[in-house]
Amino acid sequence: MKTDFKKNRIYALLLDGAIIIGAVCLYLFLPDIAAALPTCLLRQMGLPCPGCGGTRCVYAFVNLELAESFKLHPFGFICILLLIFFLITVNLAWVFGSKRAQRIFKSFKSTVYSYCFLGLFAVFFILRLTGILPTP
Repeated sequence: MKTDFKKNRIYALLLDGAIIIGAVCLYLFLPDIAAALPTCLLRQMGLPCPGCGGTRCVYAFVNLELAESFKLHPFGFICILLLIFFLITVNLAWVFGSKRAQRIFKSFKSTVYSYCFLGLFAVFFILRLTGILPTP
């Protein structure tokens, strides 16, 4: 199945616009949302949660507090960086028609990336369960 990168140009631009609008709204209109977020149910029960700190990580990243973002949720920070890399690749492949980016984008269909991602999440989850990486 051949991917038509020219047809996908509008989708890439819409996705870019939605992400930019969402980040600007989060930065400008919700400055104190991190303090208003409820505590996790698992955390209230005394169990370590692999997702705790994820929303605050995204909020800190949008506000360019990168060290705080990494401290809150290291795996979430890595996911944000991977998402940025993926979006840059999509833009180069679909919007600008870069052949090299198209090859990189086509390689994302490999299941190796999915297994690596799930493996990293499993390692992160185990580190959170053992207390090596504390829950913020």
